[in-house]
Amino acid sequence: MSNKTVGYAEIEEATGVPAVTARRYAMTFKRWLPGKTIGRATRFPVSTLDTFTGIRALFEAGKTTSEVREELAASVHPTYEAAVDEPTQPVTAAVPGIELPALLVLGDRFVSALERIALALEGVAAKRAVEASEVGERVKGHPEAETSLVGHPGASVLSKSRAEIVGEVVRLHNAGLGAYAIASAMRRAGWPTLSGRGQWGKGSVARILKNEVDHGE
Repeated sequence: MSNKTVGYAEIEEATGVPAVTARRYAMTFKRWLPGKTIGRATRFPVSTLDTFTGIRALFEAGKTTSEVREELAASVHPTYEAAVDEPTQPVTAAVPGIELPALLVLGDRFVSALERIALALEGVAAKRAVEASEVGERVKGHPEAETSLVGHPGASVLSKSRAEIVGEVVRLHNAGLGAYAIASAMRRAGWPTLSGRGQWGKGSVARILKNEVDHGE
């Protein structure tokens, strides 16, 4: 098949069909007159010259547009693709320098990394939920593991009275612990402060020892 093409001026010269009429034919019967716009010019395969001539002859014979279309459908094979050859570009990946298979591999790795991160976050969230639950149980007064850093095994630290709190501080003091160590032991064992607010500190232990021990003696 020849790759030679013709424009409207060449069509008029070769067939006698005026350029304006040829344009109308091309718009009306584009299935059989495949044109290709190159710059500002429209070009047609040289083989369409016979089609342009045939269309003019049909109209001169008194055929209507519909009848001309029927004649073309019966005698001329419709062409949907432009006949002007152009270099085709291979389909490439969206990212320059990276082919599609490589992108798919990278995508799989990215998804796997996200899944691992999600699992790790779920683990952290689960651990925090357990810790929060344990704190909630302690606040509500539910039974929990009984512990004391230095003190009696089995001594519950929940809902303690003032006398029990003071007694534990005195017991740790008598065991040889200083105020700072006593405060740390009371915090770790979960003992409430006398006011029920805040945390144990060296000063709060010192006040108890001064008020309860010294004055008691």
